[in-house]
This record gives sequence, structure tokens and C-alpha cells, in this order.
Amino acid sequence: MKCDCCLVTATRSTSSRPRRHLPTSPALGRSSRVRLRRPAPLRSKHRMTVNWAAISSLITGLAALGALIFTGQAVTASQEQVAIAQAQNQLAEQGQITDRYGKAVEQIGQEGPEHLQLRLGGIYSLERIAHDSPRDQPTILEVLLAFIRTNTHANFVAPAGSPIRANNTCSTLPTTGPDIQAALAVIGRRDVKHDDYSRINLSKACLRGARISGRFDNASLDYADLSGANLSGADFNHSTFLYTIFNGGFLLDANFDHAQFPSASFLGTYLYRSNLKDARLNGANLTNGLLNDARLNGADLTAANFTNSILRGVDLTGVRHDATTSMGGAQTDGATRGMWW
Repeated sequence: MKCDCCLVTATRSTSSRPRRHLPTSPALGRSSRVRLRRPAPLRSKHRMTVNWAAISSLITGLAALGALIFTGQAVTASQEQVAIAQAQNQLAEQGQITDRYGKAVEQIGQEGPEHLQLRLGGIYSLERIAHDSPRDQPTILEVLLAFIRTNTHANFVAPAGSPIRANNTCSTLPTTGPDIQAALAVIGRRDVKHDDYSRINLSKACLRGARISGRFDNASLDYADLSGANLSGADFNHSTFLYTIFNGGFLLDANFDHAQFPSASFLGTYLYRSNLKDARLNGANLTNGLLNDARLNGADLTAANFTNSILRGVDLTGVRHDATTSMGGAQTDGATRGMWW
């Protein structure tokens, strides 16, 4: 049995004994460094969390892309269906227009006074068709012009050496009827922007006493009879009137800019404030014409006859005239310009 002093001595000897340090191998050093890192289970859990987030984002993106593709396909299919429906509607509408056109043409072809209402209905139906289908307006215009020419045609004979026609068979025809008047009205109020390059042709038409208004620019009324007709306010710019008769007509405020009237007849015609600027009136007969405040500046008056005409306030500046221009008895006033006689 040891005494307490021996134990104290032993304890001291033990505590004072130098500690032995085990040699640290490279492997043990690495092992100690590894122990400083994050534990393996925690690292795997973190990696799994990152991977699931990426996968979730990828799935969400793919779903959005799929939805976008599906939406695009749906929109394309919808657009195709709309286009097909529109094409079908256009075909149906064109078929209806064709049927309406055929019926209207049949109506205006009915002759005789007992079928007047049918003809009027056909004329106004054609006007409606031209409004509904502007591309058909040129064709409808030709139909109406042919209708007028066919039903108002007169055989005119111009005697050799005479500026005025004789044997005017138009005088044996009745004055312009309601159906012809309706066709003229429809032509005059058409929308000219839908016209093609065809010309309004009313040559040799007998339109005595007709009321003509609206747009008739670049028209041809050669050899036509417009005796007593009312053309007030109408537009006939650049139109031709070779041997046309206007006797006793009313052409107030009408526009005939650059129009041609070779050998036309205006006996006793009212031309108040009419625009005849740069018109060709060579050989025209305006005897007893009333041209108050008309504009004839720049017009060709070679061989024109203004005997006893009223030229008060008329603009004659720059007109072309010669010895064959007759101004005998023409009445002027202080507002008349360009007098040379």
C-alpha cells in the first residue's frame, strides 16, 4: 500500500513527463483537413437541392415553350379558318352580285311603255350594284351608256360644206323619257374614282330637253342633239362636241375647260358664267347666245359666229380669232375683257 506522498510524487512525475507527439503522416494531415470540410451528407443534400431547382426551372420553361407553340398553332389555325370564311363569303357575295346584275340587265331590256317601271328598277339596281361592288362599276357604266345610245339614237347627216346639220331625225323622236333621264342621273352621280380608262360615249344620242348634271369629263357627245337640255353645273372638261346641237339649252355655270366644239350650234343658248377656258369653238355658231360673265380666255374662236350675242362681263383675253370670226351686233359692257373688234 502506497502512502499519500508516494501518490503525489507519482502524479507529479507523471505530469512533468514530457508529452510524446505522434508523427503526422501526409495521409493523416489530409484526413485532418478533410475533417474541416462540410460533412458529406450535408454536401449531397445541397447538391440535390440545386439540381431540383434547375430541373424545376427547366420543366417550367419547357411548359411555357409548349404553351407558346400550342398558342401559335391555334392562332395560325384560327387565321386560316378566318381566311377560308372570308373567301367563302366573297364567293357567295360575288354570286349574289352576278345574279342581281343579270336580273337588272334583263329588266332594262324590257321594251315598251308598259315596262317603264321595270326599266327604272333595273337602272337603280345597277347603281346599287356599282356601289356594293366598285370593281363592276366600269361594266355597269358601259351597260347604261349602251342603253341610252340604243334608245335615243338618231341618224344625222351633215351636208357638205355646211357647219350645221340638216335632216335631223332626232326631231321626230320624243323628248328624253324617264328611264333615259334616270340612266343619265346614275351616270352623273357615280363615284369617278372607280372608273377605268374607258370614255363616256354618248355620240349621236338624242337628248333633247334632258337634265344632265354631275361628272361627264372626257365624254364624247359628237353629233348629239341637246336642244333645250339643261346642263347647268355639269362638268364636261376635255369633252368633245363635234356638230353637237345645244340650241335653246341651259348651260349655266357648266364647266367645259379644254372642251372641243367644232361646228357646234348654240343658237339662243344660255351660257351664263360657264367656263369655256381654252375651249375650241372654231366654226361654232353662237348667234343670239347669252354668255354673261362667261370665261372664254384662251379659247379658239376661229370662224366662230357671235352675231347678236350677249357678252357682258365675258373674259375674252388671249382668245384666238381671225377675219372669219363674226362679232356683228355683239353686246358688251365695261366688264367685258379682251375685245378686239
